[in-house]
Amino acid sequence: MRLWAYPRSKLRLLPLDQIYKPGVSVAFSIEFLGEDGDPERLRYLQGKNGAVANAPAPTAYLLTHGGNHNAAALDYLERVRALPNGAPGFYPFRTFEITWVLEHLAFGDLPLQAIVPPSIWQFLLANVEEQGVSFDPWFGIYDGDTTSVALHVLALGGQPAEPQVLRVFEEPKTRTFRTFAFERNLSVGTNIHALEALALMPDYPDRQVVWESVIAATLLDQQLYQSYWIDKWHASPYYATAHVLIALLKEQEYQLVNHSQAIDWMLHMQREDGSWGYFGRGTFEETAYVLLALLHYHRHIAPIKADVLRRGAAYLAPAIQTTPHYPQMWIAKTLYAPEGIISAAIWAALALYEQTMGCLPA
Repeated sequence: MRLWAYPRSKLRLLPLDQIYKPGVSVAFSIEFLGEDGDPERLRYLQGKNGAVANAPAPTAYLLTHGGNHNAAALDYLERVRALPNGAPGFYPFRTFEITWVLEHLAFGDLPLQAIVPPSIWQFLLANVEEQGVSFDPWFGIYDGDTTSVALHVLALGGQPAEPQVLRVFEEPKTRTFRTFAFERNLSVGTNIHALEALALMPDYPDRQVVWESVIAATLLDQQLYQSYWIDKWHASPYYATAHVLIALLKEQEYQLVNHSQAIDWMLHMQREDGSWGYFGRGTFEETAYVLLALLHYHRHIAPIKADVLRRGAAYLAPAIQTTPHYPQMWIAKTLYAPEGIISAAIWAALALYEQTMGCLPA
């Protein structure tokens, strides 16, 4: 079998007998097999909606390599083709979208129990299984990030789950959390989200030991230039840094990391128009993350200059009156922009600004 097209470091972690096993994340990129794929075993990876890993590329690979008489795969691809703006890297992603929307609304201190309809909680609870939570009910691959965020928002909504669900993703040697099996490097985002869930799980086994391990291995070791963090699932450091700071500030654990230099870095990076953006220009999304972090710091630790906060909120305000085009900064097989999740961060930032300052900027 010629597997030269797949990273060797990944293949060293992945037993070859796992390649066609349902529930393993390699299915998302199974087209790397090229002409070496086994048409019969490829069918083991097909989900109930006809797709392989809810993604057009591996589904097309199944259809072309495993025979073009697979009606379910063809139907899935036709549905994806009919979507506006071209075929996405993966679709659908219902659980992922709902959990991250709620996570960002919670960053704005919005009362989830009061504003989220019962049907949403029922949907999320129905998707919590012993193996974890998948980013969509049809995806079939469970991950530590979606699981952590789902458990966190469910607990905020008065729907706590069993700690064992999160423990599935704990690495016994390092006492940190993985996103997927056979992972090459850990995710800052997954681990900070696991800490958020742990904060609401007093009965988690060896909770304090795990907490300290995550802080040391993920947050202390991974902070770049003692200023910011990056995450392998998002291109902008503002995403990871804001998520880290907000989680630690909420849990009064900010003293464990060099939070003051992270705040100073954010303040230094504000642009003349009030925005933040790591890639040459300001964006609504990145500005929302930074503004949320600064507002939490302002509310709980020390004052931030009012003009800094006002200019950030003033830059964001037009985003709620239009439907802007968000730059693609989220990382999967391709870059993408989950509009609902980004919009939730923007709404949360403006809501928290209004709570803090008494009104939105004129």
